[in-house]
Amino acid sequence: MTTTVSLSYGEEGFHANGLIIVARNYLDVYPYDKWESSQQLPQFVVGETFVPTEANIMDGKTTPPGYLTEPELIALMDVNGIGTDATMAEHISKIKERQYVFTRQKRRRGSSGEDEGEDAAPASRKRRRGQGQGRSSSAAPAGKGGGGVEEFVPSSLGMALVEGYDAIGFENSVSKPFLRKEMEEKLKEICQGTLTKDNMLAQCLDQYRQMFVRSTRSVNVLKNVSFSRESALRDRM
Repeated sequence: MTTTVSLSYGEEGFHANGLIIVARNYLDVYPYDKWESSQQLPQFVVGETFVPTEANIMDGKTTPPGYLTEPELIALMDVNGIGTDATMAEHISKIKERQYVFTRQKRRRGSSGEDEGEDAAPASRKRRRGQGQGRSSSAAPAGKGGGGVEEFVPSSLGMALVEGYDAIGFENSVSKPFLRKEMEEKLKEICQGTLTKDNMLAQCLDQYRQMFVRSTRSVNVLKNVSFSRESALRDRM
């Protein structure tokens, strides 16, 4: 159950989100999905007034999003229509086998946005009413935490391929899910009888053939991106 609390303090508006697990159900047997509240909110009543015991203005900065975990990646694949229950695991295994990504234990992120490590304790704690670190119209949303879940970290090879294909400038991005989604939709059309297998193969092969030819002609672009990434990596080391 998600709760959103909105309040007015002078001319400023604030809001905060909290998450409560009403019944754990599948969470008891599925260790890879761990829901945790970003903030533990006390019980409020609509229209209630109270006097805060603390009101601070905190400096902060934006931080990059965390890496995807396997459940999150599977959810995105499902949203984009990529794969089936029987093939999603194979797709994920393939990108690891080809070393486009590697896995590591998911790390928690501190209030500064830096990784705190595998064994770091959560920064949030239960607060008394009227106390907290509210932000004007931008409280942290409820989400998932670490706790034994692995995350995918892109390798230099994987990043070089993405940047290289983007540099070539395909009309349909090779690094985005749309091409695969389009092919999956055509497979569904075959099942529905609105498209034949031969027509689907002809369309897809022609499309990918053109992209393969263009990639071959632009192989130096891929090499230059890969070389630049390796050089930058050596400089950091």
